[in-house]
Amino acid sequence: MEDSRLPSSCCTTHCVMVPYSIYNLQPRPCQSLFRDPIFSEQIILEEFNSLKVSKSPGLDDIHPRILYELRNEIVLPLKMLFETHIN
Repeated sequence: MEDSRLPSSCCTTHCVMVPYSIYNLQPRPCQSLFRDPIFSEQIILEEFNSLKVSKSPGLDDIHPRILYELRNEIVLPLKMLFETHIN
């Protein structure tokens, strides 16, 4: 069954099968652009320091002021949690 939204000549007159040898394609090793994330206490602490404490709580119902006030106590457990989750 043909799709009436497409012209009848669509993909029939313009598509040409071209052998790969014309392009001289060679397989390349897969190189990921992503590196393993680094979670240092300093990076996590900087994120906590940049919290806007006047904002309302997020979906977790934890007010940003609580996270800000407890930042020095929770930075190490969060670092360990992040590292455990990634590895």
